[in-house]
Amino acid sequence: PPSVVLDVPDKTSFSAAGRRAAADFASSSSHGNTAGTTMMMDTTTEDQCTLFLAPSSIPDNENRPAGFGIFTTKPLKKGEYVKPQGEGPSIVIPDLVANQMGGPRPPWSQYIFIGAAIGFNAETQDPNVDMDSSLELFVDLGALTNFHPYLKNIVYDDSDVYKDSLLNRYSDPGAGAFSYHQGNKWYVTRDVKAGEELFNDYDEGWFFDKQMGQAGANMPRKDDFKQAALMLWEMGKSQTDVDLNFVGILHEGFREKGMQRLASLFPKNAPDMIDMMQSIYREKDFAMALAQRTVLHHDIDWIQKHGRCLVHIVPKPSTIQQAGMGAF
Repeated sequence: PPSVVLDVPDKTSFSAAGRRAAADFASSSSHGNTAGTTMMMDTTTEDQCTLFLAPSSIPDNENRPAGFGIFTTKPLKKGEYVKPQGEGPSIVIPDLVANQMGGPRPPWSQYIFIGAAIGFNAETQDPNVDMDSSLELFVDLGALTNFHPYLKNIVYDDSDVYKDSLLNRYSDPGAGAFSYHQGNKWYVTRDVKAGEELFNDYDEGWFFDKQMGQAGANMPRKDDFKQAALMLWEMGKSQTDVDLNFVGILHEGFREKGMQRLASLFPKNAPDMIDMMQSIYREKDFAMALAQRTVLHHDIDWIQKHGRCLVHIVPKPSTIQQAGMGAF
């Protein structure tokens, strides 16, 4: 059978990219002692920029971009960082706060990742609060990227997030006055082509969020893409005669078994079904080919025209003494 499994590290997230309409968007030195450092103006042009915020490739019910997304305009090899530095700072939230805040969840709670506390833990004597790990609020690619259950292609590296070498804890008065959390660096989990949207892993549990409603319940899952790919492979192996009757019987079977998510991956007429099968059979990974058919595709010129560059600002040690990091 064809390869249908995408090996992506499991990362659980309750992050949610904004779902506002995007149609109108297209028009529109060590220890921190670096005072006196010459500040170079960024001369990056749109042609040199490789990371853009642009209308998402995920379509809405009218086949328009469903909000915004993050795109790369250069190919990225598996394991390559999207940007060479973290974008932080990551904001650490103690379990004590997260688990006992009560009442309605604040808007920022949708951008919380569950994971290691990157060097920070709160203390409590409450036995009902798990203090083994804190929560981390992302304000970088973790908050900007969308989620696709099969096309997910980035994950974060937090191995060098916490850095307290900017100041000397014993002699610098600014020690403790700014965050030592420098932000995560994101890398791709598979080869990514120029023009692809970058997709984070929110976890499929996000589809059950009440804000998603029935649309979330009907969204194909990773296993649906894999099952559909195996069905296509079996159809090709048996040289199934695809006609109007076959397509009708196929979708009737989906309805009887309550497999609406799987049904959404197959066309409802014979010409489109044949076209899909012919295009997918040319690919090595049927499931990936199916998933690529669920998103909009734009060339690099379109992304540059309708997007906004995200590489003009980078974090570096501040030119203000004792101030930690700054934006340049």
